[in-house]
Amino acid sequence: MLGLYACAQKQEQRFLWHLRFANFFMKLAAGKVINPDDYEKEFIAELIKLGYVGTCRDEIYVTTPVYTQAQWAALSAVLSPLVDDMYALAMDIEKCAEGVLKNHVPAHLKKQTGSIIKMRMFDDAVGATVEAMRRKDYLKNGWDAGEMPTTTVVLA
Repeated sequence: MLGLYACAQKQEQRFLWHLRFANFFMKLAAGKVINPDDYEKEFIAELIKLGYVGTCRDEIYVTTPVYTQAQWAALSAVLSPLVDDMYALAMDIEKCAEGVLKNHVPAHLKKQTGSIIKMRMFDDAVGATVEAMRRKDYLKNGWDAGEMPTTTVVLA
């Protein structure tokens, strides 16, 4: 069993609406494409164009992280408590912010305070996290065709 996790980006639609394309990409990531036929070569060319596949010295490679099911489970197990802690903190901040906003926003906006808080918290939490990771060189402002950090392949 192969799994493909793609974050929201324009190219993801190709994987969602074209199962054969997605299955081929996962097969390629698993190293199971030997002597591709003309149809498969077209898929490879499209994947190169989209940045999911690169070439080096006439070899093709997948530009996304590729994990086994066991590796993905181990990574998820490590990250899960952190995500739970972050969620709990976010809920505390949301309650506090809602209390403050309800006392200070105009009456016609009071019903929207929850939505306003969630949008702002998302922007701030994601923005701050991304900026901290960028400063530590875990993330880059831009990446080249040799990297596709928003898609992960999980092989079973």
